[in-house]
Amino acid sequence: MRIDQVCAGFLAGDAISDEAVNIRKVLRGWGYQSSIYSWPPHIHPKSRRECESISGLHPSPSDILIYHFSISSPVSKPVLEFTGKKILIYHNVTPGHYFRPYSWEIADKLEDGREQLAALRDGFDLALADSEFNRQELDELGFRKTAVLPILFDPDRLAAPSGHGLPFLRKPGNLILFVGRLVPNKKAEDLVKIFDLYRRFYNPESQLVWVGGWGGVDLYYWELKTMIEELGIAGVTFTGYLPANQLAACFERADIFASASEHEGFCVPILESFHYGKPIVAYSAGAIPETVGDAGLILNKRDPIAFAGAIDRLSRHRELAEELRRRGRQRLCTHFGFSRVADLLRGYLGL
Repeated sequence: MRIDQVCAGFLAGDAISDEAVNIRKVLRGWGYQSSIYSWPPHIHPKSRRECESISGLHPSPSDILIYHFSISSPVSKPVLEFTGKKILIYHNVTPGHYFRPYSWEIADKLEDGREQLAALRDGFDLALADSEFNRQELDELGFRKTAVLPILFDPDRLAAPSGHGLPFLRKPGNLILFVGRLVPNKKAEDLVKIFDLYRRFYNPESQLVWVGGWGGVDLYYWELKTMIEELGIAGVTFTGYLPANQLAACFERADIFASASEHEGFCVPILESFHYGKPIVAYSAGAIPETVGDAGLILNKRDPIAFAGAIDRLSRHRELAEELRRRGRQRLCTHFGFSRVADLLRGYLGL
């Protein structure tokens, strides 16, 4: 029996792609043949050894197919045509309205994704979600059988850090870090303004580093750059996409992980922050409270002054920061432990 996975696209370093690789590792370790398939135009050229064309997927009725869903894709059709056991893993579809001012194409694709997801509700034996927030969306859409499977996160696969070519890592002072695509729902404009308050009223030597690309929303990036210039905000770096070793160096250098995001289905960088021992400050949004748990400072009201104050509190109160580091590492080992999540997966697959 084979257990294969299908994704809308594949890029090493992307959270969904990385989870598919981790699941494949587990499945092969259990003795099953397993591959990852996707739509060829959406497989990054450097990832073609990890992911195959969907045209090569020919499962038998005794096989199991796992479909990772986060956006509309042509791969949904061959998945639905498969007559064997099918498992959906839902990673959330960002509401299209966030992207409408910057890319009609992306906004349309996201809205199509929500419609496509609703059309899938009768086509799967089980629909898993990586957070309770996402699972509730599946329930609202009428999926009959749902459950939560946290992201299968493997700290052992994280790269060795290398800060070569990143001069901002050598600057003194606090480094506030966010990791994630530079896209409208993550509210970079809010985080930049929060940072400006923190820098002006608490720590003028600090810097904000945002690691993540802005492909498809260049207009949003330039809007942010214009805002920063017009307001005279200093100390902000948008790195764009970074390879894994440079990302690891950013995490190691960071003092605090901060998120002003307005919509998150899980937020894998929170787990990375746990691993690297970085205290977290974040607005309550989507799945962030359930991912962070008691291992960070969560602000229920979108108040930039309170957020800047929370950053200062973590910076000055070492005992609080150390306690949050301890809780984060503990939460990573217990709630998101690799073996625990793998065992959950095994049970859901009925193996």
